[in-house]
Amino acid sequence: PEEGCEDDLLTKRVVGLERDWLYARDGRLVRVPTAHVWVEGDNASNSNDSTHYGAVPRDKLVGTAVAKVWPPAEAGPVADRHE
Repeated sequence: PEEGCEDDLLTKRVVGLERDWLYARDGRLVRVPTAHVWVEGDNASNSNDSTHYGAVPRDKLVGTAVAKVWPPAEAGPVADRHE
């Protein structure tokens, strides 16, 4: 992370769990380490995410998104993917 932003909170989509293999947005094949997740933002061309800073330790996750508010036409609850 950049100097001084270690405690910043970001909202990102978890796209890989520990030991998953996946292609990062830059084309690299990566394996998510144990006790980590791979996260990506919605704007592929302008997103500060795991493609830039690598896998995120699971103990750094602090919440779950429950609603989308922007753009207004897409506002509403976020589907629960763990049913």
